[in-house]
Amino acid sequence: MKKLLLASVVTLTIGLSACGISEPSENEMFDALAKFDTSHQTFGPREKMSSDMKKVSCEKAGDKSFKCLIGSPDGTGMNLPYVFTKADDGWAATPGN
Repeated sequence: MKKLLLASVVTLTIGLSACGISEPSENEMFDALAKFDTSHQTFGPREKMSSDMKKVSCEKAGDKSFKCLIGSPDGTGMNLPYVFTKADDGWAATPGN
């Protein structure tokens, strides 16, 4: 019985790890944007991002990438596209089109 349980746990773990990665959370996106915009010219300091922007949507763009839209919290203004790619040290952001 213990061997069957262990085999089930191993199979489930392997199966879940094969599912791939999920899209970045809003905080992960803000962290990546802060790394991308080190001069704070585009987005301002990281501390203000959560009040000035929100995650609008994301769609899979590759094996470890998602194309996401960033917009204002009240829904007015333009949505900016960025590609977020999963790296060893978190997410990396690059402008999308």
